[in-house]
Amino acid sequence: MQENNVTFLVTLSNSLFFVTSRYTQKRNRYICMDAHKR
Repeated sequence: MQENNVTFLVTLSNSLFFVTSRYTQKRNRYICMDAHKR
């Protein structure tokens, strides 16, 4: 049971990190496009 919990936590944090990094990349791209428009 304990090991299952750890694996689940690791998977969760990994996916969370992936999602946040993807979101940050998108946001940065939008900021860059906005700066170019000005």
